[in-house]
Amino acid sequence: MFGEHKFLRKMERFFHGIIVPKKLLFTCSFFLLFMYVSGQTIKEFKEIWVKESKEYLLNNQNPLPYLQSGFHHFSRLYDENFAEAIKSNWDKFPVVPGVRVSKTRKFDAPPQFIFDETIDHSSRFLPCYSSDQKEEESKEFSANLPRLRKPEYTTSNPQKLSIKFYGNNIAITYDKLLTLPVKKLLSSETIADYWNKFSVGNSQHLINQLMTYKDRLGMNEWGYFLLVKYCSNALYPKDESGGTLLTWALMVRSGYDVKIGYNQLGNSILYRTASKIFGVPKVIINQLEYYIDQPISAFPITSYTPVHSGATGSIHLMINQSLNFQGEVLVKKFQFPWDKKAYEFNLKYNPEVIRFLEEYPQTDPFICFNAPFTALSKESLWKQIKPVLAGMRSEEGAAFLQQFVQKSFSYCSFNDMYGYDRFMFPEELLFKDQSNDKGKSLLFAWMITNLLGQKAALVEFPGFYSVAISLGQLMDGDNYLVDGKSFTIADPTFNNAPLGLVMKDFYPLKPLVSLLKSASEEINDQEKIWKLALNFGAQRSGSGKDYLKDESGNSYITGYLTERTVNQLVLAPIPFIAKFNENNSMAWVLKFNADGRAFGLELKQLDKNEFYLAGSFRGKLECNGISQQTTSTDPDLFFAQFNRNGEIEWMSKSGLDDLEEDTNSFYIVKISRSGDILSTTLANEDERTGLTGFRESSPEGLCYVASRYQTTGLEKETGGAIPKANILFRQNLKRMNQLGLEQSTAYLSSIFNSVLSPGNQLSVAELEALNQNMTGMESNTMVNLKETLANFKTIKNKDGIIEINTVNSLPVKISSFRISGNSHVKIIPLDNNDLKIKVIDGIEFDSGIFKEKINSLILEKSSGNLLIDLGKDHQTISRNLKHELSISKYMNQPRLLELQSKKIILL
Repeated sequence: MFGEHKFLRKMERFFHGIIVPKKLLFTCSFFLLFMYVSGQTIKEFKEIWVKESKEYLLNNQNPLPYLQSGFHHFSRLYDENFAEAIKSNWDKFPVVPGVRVSKTRKFDAPPQFIFDETIDHSSRFLPCYSSDQKEEESKEFSANLPRLRKPEYTTSNPQKLSIKFYGNNIAITYDKLLTLPVKKLLSSETIADYWNKFSVGNSQHLINQLMTYKDRLGMNEWGYFLLVKYCSNALYPKDESGGTLLTWALMVRSGYDVKIGYNQLGNSILYRTASKIFGVPKVIINQLEYYIDQPISAFPITSYTPVHSGATGSIHLMINQSLNFQGEVLVKKFQFPWDKKAYEFNLKYNPEVIRFLEEYPQTDPFICFNAPFTALSKESLWKQIKPVLAGMRSEEGAAFLQQFVQKSFSYCSFNDMYGYDRFMFPEELLFKDQSNDKGKSLLFAWMITNLLGQKAALVEFPGFYSVAISLGQLMDGDNYLVDGKSFTIADPTFNNAPLGLVMKDFYPLKPLVSLLKSASEEINDQEKIWKLALNFGAQRSGSGKDYLKDESGNSYITGYLTERTVNQLVLAPIPFIAKFNENNSMAWVLKFNADGRAFGLELKQLDKNEFYLAGSFRGKLECNGISQQTTSTDPDLFFAQFNRNGEIEWMSKSGLDDLEEDTNSFYIVKISRSGDILSTTLANEDERTGLTGFRESSPEGLCYVASRYQTTGLEKETGGAIPKANILFRQNLKRMNQLGLEQSTAYLSSIFNSVLSPGNQLSVAELEALNQNMTGMESNTMVNLKETLANFKTIKNKDGIIEINTVNSLPVKISSFRISGNSHVKIIPLDNNDLKIKVIDGIEFDSGIFKEKINSLILEKSSGNLLIDLGKDHQTISRNLKHELSISKYMNQPRLLELQSKKIILL
């Protein structure tokens, strides 16, 4: 067992002569091995490259670039060590029963309010307990670390598969080595054998396609898990064991810590999540909880204990963007009497979205509450219900919504309906006919928060949920005091009950009141502060969470100011931190000094007076006598600790300036709380799936993830001259035309690709000169695109941030898109040649019903589709570039567009 690897032979010698059980011997050696291979530091990459380069040169071959050589080495090593580990180290694990959602009190008849003149309606505060969802949120938003991926060659003879997934067409190609027959009961031997065969095939190509569909459909990690299962079962239509094995292997290759288990009843995937799941049994392996995906839990489950070194992530259940499913659209009609008027609402929805939500794991109600509505349903609500509320006082609007939920959905205990209790997503219930108190409470609270713009709290009595709302003033009736604010009971289940009345059965009880915090609340605070900061010349880097709010209501931001460098020769960006008091007045600004380009990127708070800043720099960076240094051409990350008074405690750099290549990599830096760099490792995750920023902290310190394109300021200057943007544009356009891309998609992609390097820029004059020399591009769409681009003055890359300037600094409208006179974006190339455009400021989407800032969009070159993430709730919608430009032709004809600033622009 130990003869294959030098390290294992060392471990064998280390334990020689010590009487240790064989299983313990392997466990100890594997644990040490895991620590050994989980390095991937810059130094280790260089050492591997030097060794392998000599071998290549001896065989008259060109060595791989040193980072690619390291990625190949480590990914192969991880697979080999995992294969060796799962040959043994299996055990039986007892099943822990699932915890059910708290049981709903069952009423003999639906709760009905009957007016009683003796009831005291004067204002009063009732006793309660209070809780906060902040802890759950912090765990949920700690994204997984980037993967170290296995480099693969293109499959020579790819197979094709088309399936339906929640009404969406999924078409993929795959390596036939991934579908070798299994058709036998699983055992430790068959599972280990399958992994060896799977490792040989090209799985990353399939994973990239599935990740692309994950984006298109607006799905989270749970949705991706379902998609992998659908695909795997379709590739093994008559082989249940094969489908389970392929699901397991693909999820491991995708970076998730899943296992495979079996017993007398069959086999199942075992998976970890970042949130609790109700009603699903689990096993505990190495003190970690793994939920059992299939119902095989009557007997102990056999599984392995090691973890693949490249697969340590958990599946996150938080839905951070809306679903974007295609297919059938249905309409649900609501008829609702109010104040002697009859209201009728016809709300649109996709039934497959509702099925997806209905089949979602039972989890924390805060996750259900914060799940964004789909763009289809949101547009119906904004078009039909929100205008009605706009004409009402907040108290009347709250009563209107309360009665709407009370009367539009009949009461039914879920014990009768499903055989168990469950929470419902607000969008799910809106398009159903009945619910219990849990579903009604979440829908009503969502409407109060999102349609009325007021605060809501979940009120939990023993066996019953209700809602309390805060309208900015003390209301008549029953109230609770939470965080110094009054919240009035507003029960959406107690039929015909007015605002301010607790149901008689629960009046003597002391409930738990939990504030429901919409994701848009922090964004509103952030926008207010940044609006003030922009006035004193601050700029956003677009690289991370540049805003935080402490427990006292103070706000902190970071970014950059453009000032003269220390040599006073040129203007350059320098980092800053600013603090604003609870009343939004500035308390202090801390500026750094630099002799090169430097940016503040992200903030993190660990304790009441313990704040951290992450940034990028090159050259010398100094603040209050503490400094760090790189060469003028080599970028690095810096980290600094400061307190609430703006005093810097320490500053450290990560060591990225030792890199010898400018490549698309991710950098994972671990820092102690005293400023020591514990490790700096590398990964080759796709920019599509890798997320940057601070990760969940530990007692030892923090973890920060950066990348070449997402993190501003990390591009490495090349030794030679960079080709001019117009030359790059011509080269890119020629290549894309050869690939047969749609003309407008090829043209726009070429523009973006030509300004990827800092300093590159394209002007309208240059584009017009290029256009005169091009023929065969005069379709209506191309004519419209060129006419639209004539309204832009320059598109230039300033230190990694693309600045878009229009003629006379006036806005340009392209169909549903509105681009301000001075907009800023970041352009991120993806592995499949798509482009992700992250909007920093200045670009909005206006459907005519709602106007939202665009957060990002992906330009899919193969189809010309635009996948757009917009608004505070991250609605996901699809548009086709050619179609948008076709609509825009009417706008490109001379007409006047009146602006809010009372200026006009000729379009």
